Amino acid sequence: MQANDAETVHDIYGRTSQTAFCFLIEFNGTPIGECWLQRMNIPEVKAMYDNTLDVRRIDMAVFEKDHWNRGIGTQLITMLVDFAFGDEHADVLHVIVGDYNLRSIRTFEKNGFVEVARIPTNEAAKQSEEIHLALTCEEYFTRFTA
Repeated sequence: MQANDAETVHDIYGRTSQTAFCFLIEFNGTPIGECWLQRMNIPEVKAMYDNTLDVRRIDMAVFEKDHWNRGIGTQLITMLVDFAFGDEHADVLHVIVGDYNLRSIRTFEKNGFVEVARIPTNEAAKQSEEIHLALTCEEYFTRFTA
């Protein structure tokens, strides 16, 4: 995991878990990543949608490179999407991926997400744009449950 001490971990997950479902990704009992299904909390993204919609965001990371390219991300996204629309009755799922992370972009696209915006950023050295992708409940039920 990226956090170094118990206080940092408690701060991150304690705060986030108030508006999110937080999941630890394990392989054979060893943590290899994390994912969240969270109510949208970014004002600029919330402004992209009608304020009556339940917009959620997915954040996900598999930290252990030995587990990349094994379909774990695809399975996680599928489970989170099913949970968000089937159990939580969200209207829209929105994700933000750095433009350098082509594998993640493709994984979300395989799960029905489409690009809705590209936003220039100077926040990270290895990315020049944030790629915003979204999937609506209507699109999900039309494409994946028919």
